[in-house]
Amino acid sequence: MKKGLTKSLLIAGLAYNLAGCNRRPEYDFKGIINGEKVEFKQDYTGFRFESRLTVISTNGVKTVYKDIQGQTLTVDFMKIYHSENSKNYTIFPNSSLGKNKRIVMSKIQGKFNNYLEDILATNQVQSLKELETSGIKIK
Repeated sequence: MKKGLTKSLLIAGLAYNLAGCNRRPEYDFKGIINGEKVEFKQDYTGFRFESRLTVISTNGVKTVYKDIQGQTLTVDFMKIYHSENSKNYTIFPNSSLGKNKRIVMSKIQGKFNNYLEDILATNQVQSLKELETSGIKIK
């Protein structure tokens, strides 16, 4: 019995570590970009990481981009939350977008990619500032 438990724990640990290899920490972010509140995080859901980018625009509209594969950074669906009194929307790639589906999903993915680029640039600037603050000069 002890041998079976040890083997199960080893397999579970290996699965967790392999899933951890797919994590993208360079995109971890919570802050302001171009006046919008932006947060990118990945959550471990048992066998994989899911990526979630949340953007609250200056007009209060909250948009959530979700990549359920985590490491692919491909938008699987997007949710738009307006004010409490208006309708919220969820857009799935296989939803009833009709013949415009490819165009709409391409624009959504493009916007998601732009946020990721902004996050990387902001993280790099912040890292350089932290190094300089600690007395390390980068040329």
